[in-house]
Amino acid sequence: MESIDTPTLAYIGKPLDESSVGEAFRKMLDINATYKNIEVTANFLIGKGLSDEHYQSLKTLLRDTGVDFRGKGMIYLSPLKDSPKKRELLPLINKIQEQSKMPAYVYLIQRL
Repeated sequence: MESIDTPTLAYIGKPLDESSVGEAFRKMLDINATYKNIEVTANFLIGKGLSDEHYQSLKTLLRDTGVDFRGKGMIYLSPLKDSPKKRELLPLINKIQEQSKMPAYVYLIQRL
């Protein structure tokens, strides 16, 4: 999903808008609530160069989700390639985690 902010989606080159991401998010929640053996997760971007609106819309989405979390549907926060060191992102990550009704984790990938 990467962002729920239309200007941010345009900035990263995604041909989507916030309404289509919101619809996908609601579909994710519906699938996770309906199917016992299926889990859908979501990635959202964090890092240098993203607007305050990006973060505010993400916090609002995760805070106002209106669904009872049942152990499925984790949120992963993916640092942009040119982001500062992960430790410098911790205050932002903590704010997002505090407001989220769903577990949110930093998504780290190792290149092998």
